[in-house]
This record gives sequence, structure tokens and C-alpha cells, in this order.
Amino acid sequence: MKAFFRVISFCSLFLPAFCSAQATLLADINPGTGSGITNNTDFSVVVGDTMFFVATENGITYNLYRTEGTPQTTIKLTTIDAGNTYVGQWSRINGKYIFSMYNAATVGRELYVSDGTPAGTSLLKDICPGTTSGVYSASDFSYSDGNALYFVAAANGGNFDLWKTDGTTNGTIQLSTINATNTGLGHWTKLPNGKFVFSLFDGGAIYGRELFITDGTPVGTTILKDIDAGPLTAFTGSGDFIKLEGNEIYFAATDNDYNYELWKSDGTTAGTIKLSNIGATTPQIGHWNAINGKFVFSAFDNSLIYGRELWVTDGTPSGTALLKDIRNGLASSLDGAADFIYNDGNKLYFTASDNGVNYEVWSTDGTQANTLKVSNTGAIANTIGHWTKLNNQFIFTMNDGGSTRGREMWVTDGTFGNTHVLKDILPGTASAFTGSGDFIVKDGNIAFFVATDDGTTYEMWRTDGTSVGTVKISNIAATNNTVGQWTSLFGSYIFSMSNAVYGRELYTSTGNLGGTTLLKDIFSGTGTGINSDNFSISANNTMFFVGSADGIIYELWKSDGTSNGTMRLTVVNATNQYLGQWSQINGKHTFSLFNATVGRELYTINTITGVEPTKQPELVAALSPNPTTQSLTVSISENERFAEVLVFDLQGKRILDETKSLKGLNEGVINIESLNPGLYLLKMTTQSGKVVTKKIEKI
Repeated sequence: MKAFFRVISFCSLFLPAFCSAQATLLADINPGTGSGITNNTDFSVVVGDTMFFVATENGITYNLYRTEGTPQTTIKLTTIDAGNTYVGQWSRINGKYIFSMYNAATVGRELYVSDGTPAGTSLLKDICPGTTSGVYSASDFSYSDGNALYFVAAANGGNFDLWKTDGTTNGTIQLSTINATNTGLGHWTKLPNGKFVFSLFDGGAIYGRELFITDGTPVGTTILKDIDAGPLTAFTGSGDFIKLEGNEIYFAATDNDYNYELWKSDGTTAGTIKLSNIGATTPQIGHWNAINGKFVFSAFDNSLIYGRELWVTDGTPSGTALLKDIRNGLASSLDGAADFIYNDGNKLYFTASDNGVNYEVWSTDGTQANTLKVSNTGAIANTIGHWTKLNNQFIFTMNDGGSTRGREMWVTDGTFGNTHVLKDILPGTASAFTGSGDFIVKDGNIAFFVATDDGTTYEMWRTDGTSVGTVKISNIAATNNTVGQWTSLFGSYIFSMSNAVYGRELYTSTGNLGGTTLLKDIFSGTGTGINSDNFSISANNTMFFVGSADGIIYELWKSDGTSNGTMRLTVVNATNQYLGQWSQINGKHTFSLFNATVGRELYTINTITGVEPTKQPELVAALSPNPTTQSLTVSISENERFAEVLVFDLQGKRILDETKSLKGLNEGVINIESLNPGLYLLKMTTQSGKVVTKKIEKI
């Protein structure tokens, strides 16, 4: 057993305020210097007062563990001895937990069931008998409706079908007989009548990829419609466009193996009909939005007539038509299916080009007459940024390519005459903003952002949507525009920026000119005390983060927004800043850090003093479609809001930050088109401090 840190004398001599928040090693799961938890992004999920996680006793095989935040309750649940850390299909069904793990020597990857005790944890069903996996991958499709888990599996190791389980062996049954050649289930949608629509690809043996429907029984699982009759496929892939609107689904499909059109279905064969005659050569329908009882969308006809333009439908073939040929003729006015669009209830705002050179902001109410250009920025790219609704107006940035201003902030009320530069922060042709995705956050009637007015250093600014109310509020002289750890506490704001005097450190601001000051120089001098992408989360009116006083050793810190209240909590002596498995359990926080003495293990710390432990409801998180080729819809419980959404590779390197587009929402879309095919980890943190990590797959 490893010796744990001896900190009593350290506390009493140097950090008396620290003793009440001592971190305790929960369990030395992998004795010696080896890590019990291999990676900060390994599977962990909180259910009520319990955290479930994956750990290893030997650095080779892995099992599922649980903890309630004390050494006594930190126990191993399984003896699977899995060959990797990838827990999949995690769901709570009828009071039990369903999950998959992989063991090459016994059953491959299969489903297990647990009631949260070692005795109550067992193999649910060996779907593919022997060492071949019944469940192909941890990231394969699974969907829980609370009473049953739907998933894709192969009983023979080669052909895949839709299955479901109620958490019992007898209730784990095969629903379809499609014999799909891969696990890529797509188009999964629950209809209002309780049935589910989905697609699977049988390799062209009978249907190709077509839509199927199920009521949760084998006899009630059938093909919905063979749209492209015979072995030809109506869809290019599992991630093709589909939307549920009211009692019907809308999707893109081909019935002639060439052109893609907009279709809709009410879940019946007769009610599955083609709406459009666009002749699109790609199923990538974009810009889909409901507006004034209609749906606006874009489609690309390969420049045969229109290029990519906006279309409109009322749900009938006769009511589906081109909305407006913004760029007349064969060329496209829209660059892609995922271009900027914003729905304000009565109007859609989007960027388009009517001349192939300049891109402007346009708006539409769903009618041709009111599809209008509202800006004259002269932008040479469609990279609109910083779009924010503020006091019945919209602020945004566009870049005219340096011909007049560069990228500056604009404001519009949705009309051409009232769209203008909000403030020319960096006069001349240089840009005040480095890109469209630069930091901006709205708080009430104010938006905060980072810009440069000298082309060299960056400051925090605020705006109320007026030129007079757009002012610089800091004097940090930051060497880059990367803002980190943004948190609102007690009416002030905490954030990090980097300059030549202090390195990257925390600042506090009242949001007013003269009210922005250094909060604490954690690493004295020019050294960086906190990295912009380091862990930080606000919980119980406190910001927790990972910092370093010497640039070598990292610890958990907290701040209440004051210098005296910004203090180090641990003496774990971590050798990197990657804190993982953060959870609030029984009035404490549980987390992992890595050091040279014990490797990466779990710790707990009583950081929530004076608060009675309360049970946390399980954080429900859903992803669809998964796997996907491009976009992924993520959603969490209705009473939660995203605080941070990050994508990591399997080595723990952060590769995407979707926080800006999803912060404050409980549902949204992230785009992973830029990623290489493979497995990734999606970590979602809520504003109440709950964290859930899901495996995602780019195909």
C-alpha cells in the first residue's frame, strides 16, 4: 500500500486555513506508483450520491468501481478484467444499470447489469456466445427510454440488428432481422405514437439502407418503406438529415439512386411521401428551421439550376418551393449546409452572397418578398462571428478582408437602414478581432468580449449594443485574446488572461472601467499560474480550478472572487494539470489527479462546508446520431444547463471546445466534421457542477 501525503505539520505551520479542506486518498486501487485511473477522461458518471468509474488494479485489466466519497464505500463491482477502459451503453433501466465492457478471453464485449453491489453485478446476456463480441463497440448505438434500452448487436458476430433489453436476461431480445453489415444505425427518432424510426444497411442484400419502424416487439419491427426499391439504398449514411416536427419526420432520401429530395413520414407506408423536386446530388439538407408555420431549408442541386439556395415547405408537395434564388443562376448563394443561421421566432438570419464576392447578413420570414439583405459589410467570407441578441438588437462581427475596416463589431435591428458598425475599435484596415470564434459572453443586458485597439495587446470590453456603451474595461495588456475560466461570482466576473508581467493569471472585474484587477498572482512573477484550458467549474458560489505556484506542481484551488478567498486546497503534488472524474457526492467533491507517488487515483475533499448533503438526480445525457459523419445533437436534463462542452481524443488531449455555442443551453448541435474517423470523448459539465463523459465516434 502506498504511503499517503503527510500534511498535518505542513498545514499547521504554513496553511492553517487549509486543514479544513484536506484532500483524502479514497483508495490506492493500483498499489505503488501505477495509476488506478489511467486517464482523466476515463468513464465516470454520478447517480444520486454515488459515482461509478473504471479503474485498474494492475495497469492491464479494468473493472467497474463505485464510491460514495469515502474509502469504505470505494469498492470494485465487477471481475470482468476488461482489456480496455471503454464502458459503453451505460443506462439506468428499471432501477438497474446496464453497461458493456470488453474481455477478449471470455465473452468479448457484452452487456452487463448491476444493482450497484458486487453480488448484484453480472453478465446480462452473452449475445454472441464465446469470445466473439455481441456488442461491437463501446460507442455503438444505444438509446434508453427509461423502461428499455435499445442497442445494435450481432448474435453471430457478423450481422447486426436492433435489440432491446429491460434489464433481465429473458427481456433481452432481438427486434429486427435486417442482418446489417455494420453497426451504423441512423435516423433514430421517437414518434409521438411511441414507435421508433431507424435505418440500418443490409449491404444491398435486400433493401440497402432504408427506414424501418418498431414498436418494441419483434413482430412490430418492419420496413417503413422501400424508398429506393430493391437492393439500392435511399440514404448515403447513418448520419443523413432527419428532423421530427410535430407528428411527422422530415428527411432527405433518393428513390432513383441519384437525386436526393425532401421527404416526410407520419410513421405509415402511405404517409411516407416525397415533397420536393430539387434534384439535389447530396443529402446534406441545411439551415432547417421552423418559421411562421413553415420550414425553411437549403439544398444543393449541383449547380444544375440554382446551386445551394433556400427552400421552403408547408409539409405538402405543392407547398414546397424555392424560397429565393439569391444568387441568380447556377451558382450558390450559400457555401454549405452548416452556414450561420439564427432563428428569432419571426425571422431567420443567415449569411449569403448575391454576387459571389461579398457576403452579407440576410433575413427571411419564410416568404420571398421578405427575404432581404440587411447589411453592407463588404465581407469577402461568410464567417460571421459573435452573433448575440442584445436589447432587441443583434451584435455580430464580420471581416471585409481589410479593404475598409477588417473584422469589427456591427449591430442590426434586422433592417438594412439600421445595420451599421457598432464601433471601429481598431481604426483602419486592421482587425480588432482575430477571428469569428473569439470570446464573447452575454450577461443580462451586457455582452463582454476581447478585442485589440492597438493591434498588439488585448483587453476585455463590454457593450450594451450602443457605440457609447461599448467600452474597454481592463488594462491588462494581454499578449493574446485567449480568455479562460470565465465565471460569474457574487456580481463580479473571474477570468484568466496572459501578459508579459504576470504570465496567465486570474483577474476579477465588476464589469466597469477601472473595476478590473489582478485577483491573485498564483505563480509569482512572469510564470503562468493557470492555463486557459485548465479545469475550472463554478459550484456552490465557488470557483474550483487547477493552478500551479511553481509551474511544475499542480493543485486544486478555489476562489470566492476575493484575493484572500483564492486559496490552494490540496497538496497532492500533481505533475500535470489534468483533473478528472470531478463529481459532487454527499457534500464533498471527488476527483482524480496524477502524481509521481501514487499515479492517478481518486481523492475526496470537503469543499462544501455548512451544506447538508443532498441527493443529486442522475444527469440524463443523450447523443444523436452516434456514430456520425458530421453533426451530433447533444442534450441534457431539462432542469440543467451546459457550462462546458469539450471533446478529447483517447489520450486526453482536448481537440474541440463547443462551450461557446452551447453554454446556457440544455440542447444543441456540435460539428465534428473536421475530426478524423475514430473514437473520441465528449465531456459535458453543467452549471450545477454535474459532469458526464460519453464516447462518440466519427465515421
